[in-house]
Amino acid sequence: MDSALQKVGHCGTNAWGHALGGGLARLRASTDSAVVDRMWRDTQWLRDGRIVGLALNIVEDKHASRISRMYAARYLLQIGQPRYSADISALGQGLEMAGRRRRGCVVYRRGYDFPYEGAPVPAGVRARIRDTAQRVFNDAGAPPAVKSAAQCILDNVSG
Repeated sequence: MDSALQKVGHCGTNAWGHALGGGLARLRASTDSAVVDRMWRDTQWLRDGRIVGLALNIVEDKHASRISRMYAARYLLQIGQPRYSADISALGQGLEMAGRRRRGCVVYRRGYDFPYEGAPVPAGVRARIRDTAQRVFNDAGAPPAVKSAAQCILDNVSG
């Protein structure tokens, strides 16, 4: 898979985003954290509207695996606040009793922005990310780690 993604990467960012989006869509129900991690890791360098739309869909998808939902939430956090990143374990470490995120769900990345642009990201994406995160956070059936990731987005992405 790595060499295929590298080859596609030489075809331009639109091809790269298209290939990544297809792979991520197929992995949405996968519980193989190593494979899911590898595929989502490539998105950290690419801002792509197709992947944003897919991530918005996956993070709310009750049939998607918990790990896929977590990685989708991390991508949305990075789109909404490009200078922040988060470790998957930090995103899912739980809520404090008052319902607020524990400190440290994000890491500041000085001078960072996405070096590659794929398909255009739609206008108003931060508001859409926050609205989606709010729905996930309010969903009583959402796994606690996914709710925690949603709260991290709400705490760090302004609309």
